[in-house]
Formats: sequence, C-alpha cells, structure tokens
Amino acid sequence: MHLPDTTSRRVGTRELIWFFALLFISKILFADIGDYVKNCGSAGYILTAAAGVFALVLFVLIIRLADGETDIIESAGKTFGKWGMRVTGVIITLLLVAQSGIMIRVYTDIISSIVLPESSDVFIMLFLVAAVFFAAFAGTGTLAAYSYVAGIIFVITLAVILVLNIPNYDVTNIYPLLGKGITGISAGVGAVGVYSDMLLLFLVAPYLTEKASVKKGGIISIVISAIVITVTTLSYIMTVEYPFSSSLTLPVLEIAFDVNLDIVFQRAEGLFFFLWIFSGFIVTGAYLCFALVTFVKSFNLTDRRAPIGAFVFVAACIALIAGSSARERELYRIIYSVFAVVSFALPLFVFGIKKFKRRQIK
Repeated sequence: MHLPDTTSRRVGTRELIWFFALLFISKILFADIGDYVKNCGSAGYILTAAAGVFALVLFVLIIRLADGETDIIESAGKTFGKWGMRVTGVIITLLLVAQSGIMIRVYTDIISSIVLPESSDVFIMLFLVAAVFFAAFAGTGTLAAYSYVAGIIFVITLAVILVLNIPNYDVTNIYPLLGKGITGISAGVGAVGVYSDMLLLFLVAPYLTEKASVKKGGIISIVISAIVITVTTLSYIMTVEYPFSSSLTLPVLEIAFDVNLDIVFQRAEGLFFFLWIFSGFIVTGAYLCFALVTFVKSFNLTDRRAPIGAFVFVAACIALIAGSSARERELYRIIYSVFAVVSFALPLFVFGIKKFKRRQIK
C-alpha cells in the first residue's frame, strides 16, 4: 500500500518509546490528577497504578487481536474493504484534528493567563498554530526523533520538581489508604483515558525501522508512563491535603508552587512552565501530524503535505470556537471522553473482526 509520508526519516524503538511516553505523561499537566483525587481521595495514586495496569492489559489484548498487523487503516481495508478503510480513517482524522484544536486552546489559555499575562491570546495561539504547521510539515519521523530527547528531558525535569518538593511531603495525607473506598477507585475507571493516545500506536507501523516494534515500544512506554504518573499523583497527595486538593486544576503547578529554590528561581514554577510549553508543541503537533497521514493513507493520496493548510485551519477554528474558559472546559471534556472511548473501542473492533474472519476462513 502507498506510504503517505514522503520523508525518509524512520522511527526507531527508542524514539517510539519516548514519543508515546511523552504523550501519555503530558496528561498530568492538566486536571487529570485532580480528577483522580476527586474520585478516590487519598487513594488517587492507587487508581493511577490500576489505570496503568488496565491500559497495559488492553494494549496486549489489541496486539494479540492484531496478529502481527498493527496498522489499523490497512486492517480496516482488508476487513471491510475500501469504504470501510475510508470511514475508519475519517473517524480517526476528525478526532485527531479536534484534539489538536482543543489542545491549542488549552495551551493558549494557560500560557496567556499564567506565563505571559501581558501577551495577546491571538498572538500566542498563532505561535502554537505555526508550531503545529511545522510539525505536520516535518512528518512523523522528525517529530519522533525530537520527542526522543524531549521525553527524557521532560521526565528528568519533572523528577527534579518532585525531589525538590520532598521537604513539603506529609505522609499522613495518604490515610485512609483506600481513600473513599473500593467504590471510589472503581468509579475512577475513566482514568485509563490518560492512555487514549494509544490509538496512535496503531497508526505508526508504516514509519518504523525494521527492528522497531509496536508491541515492545507500546508496552515499555505504558510502563514508564504508569510509574511516572503514579509517583507524581502520590507526590501531589502528600503535598496538598484532601479535600483542598480536589479543587485544583493544575496539580503539577501546585507542587511547583511549594518548591523554594532560593537561588535560580524564587520557586519552581519556571520548571513547570518549561514542561508545559515544551510538551505543548509536541502534543498538538503529534495529533495533527497523525491526522494528516491517516487521511492521506485512507484515501491513497500521493501528496502528504497538500492537506496541511486545510487541517491547520480547521484546528485553529476549533481553538477559536472554544472561546470562554467554561466552554473550553466543557468542550475539552467532551472531546477527551469521545477520543478515549474510540481509542480503545475502534482497534478492538477492527482487529477483533479481522481475527474472527480469519478464523472463519480457516
């Protein structure tokens, strides 16, 4: 089948691991940890660990159903025909463009309200849109190569914040150990949505080197992410006592507020802002980049870069439509929830039907 990415840069296993680890871990910069605490109280870290295990089980199950063919677009074509492949591609494309648009809006609001309060929202948004454009233009290989370094720096910087915050930890905050009880933990099953970018793992196969493995890269990136997210959630719980912690929307920023560096920064907010902006370019760019290659491959187009302008324009329009903070949060929740459901359900459906048909033929 026609390979839509015209760039020669291929993705290796290490790049694959850190690219997806960065996508997964970047979710903790938003309100996700706060949601875990709301659901489970002091047991929020148990929920994050359980979500990581559940995501790993789902991924392994999907890999087994894929039976060595992890490209969801090709599998949809073989299973449902040309139109089935196109419908699958359009669904994924629309979701990824919507994700890119709402993330541009979220990053714009945070940067303009906290980092650069004197700057215009439009200026910041245009800067992010330009970054998304260049990410889509560069292609998956270049983006993954950049993410290899960026992912490691991201984790190290986050670790520095958590270590510097140790003097502020209060171990008694983790009691009661089960927080709101088993019911609260089970009610937080939606925490697995942190790993919704797993869908991109089933789009990246055509761009891997011969030695790279979707299975190996996916498993290791999920394990790394689960450990980092769980440790960060535990740090957050020990820093901010529940129920006060349930009202926060940027948990890692709250942790950074409590760190006093004395020398370089007054506090460690600078490190958080570095993480925030650093990940913003990669996350928003990754969504649009994969939306582009998915659309091009689904319709077997010859020019990968031709639709870039239209895709960037649609993403920018979504960012503008989000408007006020209240509407933005509502739209973010809707897109986040739909994307999470489709990210797990669609691969299970496509690969499951393909495996079922193969068994019938045999």
